[in-house]
Amino acid sequence: MPVVDVGSVHEAVEALNADVDGRRLIGGGTGLMLMARSGFFVPETLVSLRRADDTDLLDIRLIGGVLRIGALCTLRDLELDPAVRRHVPTLAGVLHRVSSVRTRNVATIAGCLAHGDPKMDLPTYLMALGAELVVASTAGRRKIALSDFFVGYYETVLLSTEVIVAVDVPTIQPGQFTEYRKFTGTLVEDWPLVSLCLNLDEVEGAIDRAAVTVGALGSKVKRLPQLEAWLRGQGKPEITTASNLKELREVVESEIEAKDDNLASGDYKRKIFHVELVRAVRKWAATQPTEALR
Repeated sequence: MPVVDVGSVHEAVEALNADVDGRRLIGGGTGLMLMARSGFFVPETLVSLRRADDTDLLDIRLIGGVLRIGALCTLRDLELDPAVRRHVPTLAGVLHRVSSVRTRNVATIAGCLAHGDPKMDLPTYLMALGAELVVASTAGRRKIALSDFFVGYYETVLLSTEVIVAVDVPTIQPGQFTEYRKFTGTLVEDWPLVSLCLNLDEVEGAIDRAAVTVGALGSKVKRLPQLEAWLRGQGKPEITTASNLKELREVVESEIEAKDDNLASGDYKRKIFHVELVRAVRKWAATQPTEALR
C-alpha cells in the first residue's frame, strides 16, 4: 500500500484533497492496519504525518482551562506527561489500563478517536469530560464536540479530507468527581465488554452538573441525558438508598442499547452496565470533597 509522507497539517489536507476517495490519513496505524489486514477497509493510498514537525500536532499545552493535546501524541506520551497528570489526573489511570505498553507507544490520541470504535476506552472518558476536536480542512479550522462526533459503528462526522489537529480537554477542577469504569472478560487491559464514565460537579454535597457516557454497549459511544438530568440535585448519602438506586436503573434503562457481539450477549452487558453504574455512584457518595480528584 503506497504511503505519502507529509510534513504539516496543510500538506496533509492538500494530499487528501488530491484523491478524495482513494486516500486516508494514518497516525499510529494500530487500528487501521488491523482493518486493512482483515480486508475490512483497504484504502488505495495512506497519507502519513509520521515525519511532520508541526508543533500543533505534537505539543501538550495549557490554554486557559483547557489542555490542548496534539493529535500525534501517543497514549504513552499522555500517560507520562506531567501536565496531563497535573491538570487531568484521572487520565493517566485510564490509559494505564488500555492495551499493552507496546501499543500505547504507537497509538495516537487522534487515531483512537477517529477510528470510531465504541469499544475504545478514550472516547468514553474524554466525552464525559467535554472534550472537543480541533479539525483542519481547506475551509480552515473548526471545533467538533466529542459528544457530536460519533455517528455509528466505525462512523464519525469527520470528512475524509479533514485532519484532526488537536484534542481540547477541559481540566479537572476542585470539587469535580470523575470515575471511569470498564468491565472486561479477562485481563483489565483488554477491550471492555462495557465501559462508562461519570463526571460530576457537586455543591454542598449535592450534584450540580452531571455528564455520563457509555461505551462498548451499542453502536457508538454516547452521553445519557436523561440520567444526567435525574442525577442533578441528588445528594449523598441519600442517592444510595434502595429506592433511589432502583429509580436510577429505571431511568437509564430506556437510554441504553445493548447489542450482542462476539464477546458477550446484550442482556449480559446490560446487567454489567447497571452494576458498574451503581458502583460509580456509590463511590461518589462515599467521597469527601477533597477526594474528588483522585
